[in-house]
Amino acid sequence: MTYLDLINSLCLTPASRMKLISIRNHWTDSYKRKMVSVIHPLGGRVVDQVALEAHLHGYLVTFMHSLIAAGVHLDALLMVPLTVPLNRQPITYSRVLDLSSESAQVV
Repeated sequence: MTYLDLINSLCLTPASRMKLISIRNHWTDSYKRKMVSVIHPLGGRVVDQVALEAHLHGYLVTFMHSLIAAGVHLDALLMVPLTVPLNRQPITYSRVLDLSSESAQVV
């Protein structure tokens, strides 16, 4: 099962998709991102789950825990650019990601 298949199977209803959008908004807002992330020793920012939970409403924390229990990685949930329609159309990547091994090499 791909990442998108997993997200689409977990977020079937408009209500669950709205919860997903609400959680993802904490990462897209640069001010909120600084409050819910830490700088990784190897570079870049990673999600601080405890800080994120402190900023979310209880029902969003419960929803986030259900996503994590189903195997969704929290960093990927927030950082991967997705298009999340509120109707029953599938969730898709909002831009093409180059996941080839050549693109991952640092020069």
